[in-house]
Amino acid sequence: MKRVVLIDFDGTITLTDTLNSILKNFAIDSWKEIEDQWLKGTITTIACLELQVALICASPNTLFQHVREIPIDEGIHSLINYTSKNAIPFEIVSDGLRTFIYDYLSSHDIHGITIHSNDIDLTQSPYRMVFPNKNHLHASCATCKGKIVERFQNQGYEVVFVGDGHSDRCAVKSADLVFAKDSLANFCIESQIPFHPYKNLHDVERILSSNSFATATLES
Repeated sequence: MKRVVLIDFDGTITLTDTLNSILKNFAIDSWKEIEDQWLKGTITTIACLELQVALICASPNTLFQHVREIPIDEGIHSLINYTSKNAIPFEIVSDGLRTFIYDYLSSHDIHGITIHSNDIDLTQSPYRMVFPNKNHLHASCATCKGKIVERFQNQGYEVVFVGDGHSDRCAVKSADLVFAKDSLANFCIESQIPFHPYKNLHDVERILSSNSFATATLES
């Protein structure tokens, strides 16, 4: 069966969440209260992002420079090389901001990757969110990663998903093979979803290239 690798961006390719870093450094403090409401499930992801982005007080150039300085998981290069050599589609699925993702990847000499994500309109004041991948049937998502997983499966792909956090839960419920760390690993354990734990993307590349990926088990 043909395979595709779908990977989260914030906290997976980057070592920290880029939007959270922006908010911590350049937004009015009430963004934290909004985040708490989202984590409790009292507001949707879309509402959370719209409210938070409107609180950012910095120029686009300042924001771009800040994001470029966020550390990257160096294993991304070997993972991309592996998928390229084996003709495996490799795409990013993110609840982050496409404008910053493209710029960040370019700053690390990574080009030509398809990105499914939200975006930000930096020409508006306050800044405004754009949601090209929202799913009206799944209001808790901004970019519905589960829908993207299922779209590839309907095209005959085995879907490998790599992620780390809250916004990845929708995807791992449907993906054929899951790599998870941090809070996503905890969710997989609680939900009895088989997964491969990983520390960095070198681990993911090593497991995929060794064909030991078939041995994902329930962790406890």
